[in-house]
Amino acid sequence: MEGGFQLWSPEKLIHVKKEITFFVPGDPATKGSFTATGRGRMRNASKRTKPWQNHISLVANTKAPASLIEGPIELHAQFMMKRPQKPKHPKYPIVARGDLDKLLRTVCDALTGVMYKDDGQVVSIKSMKMYEESGVGVYITVRALT
Repeated sequence: MEGGFQLWSPEKLIHVKKEITFFVPGDPATKGSFTATGRGRMRNASKRTKPWQNHISLVANTKAPASLIEGPIELHAQFMMKRPQKPKHPKYPIVARGDLDKLLRTVCDALTGVMYKDDGQVVSIKSMKMYEESGVGVYITVRALT
């Protein structure tokens, strides 16, 4: 490509240095909306967020490397959500309850200080929500890239 700019090429594939996969059981909670409590203080609007974030951190800590991962990270998160009795769109994996980006925000923040130093290290995210009748929770894969 003469004089152009190329974002990706097969010659520049990213190498996966380390990969950690685990499942966190529980009902996934979103993080994102905040409520003013007065005197300039804000708190998360959902009371479920902090316990869910702490639970992710505890489970991740059992799989965490000896030292925090440094450098770029790829994160995979597959959210297994409880199927409602009458889903609005039964053909699709899931289109209701919990914005995917807000679910991911909870996961990224929960893994900060456990798997990696800062969630700014996450350079790639692959994620989806699916219905699950039995085991709700999230499958998480953290990949250290070089």
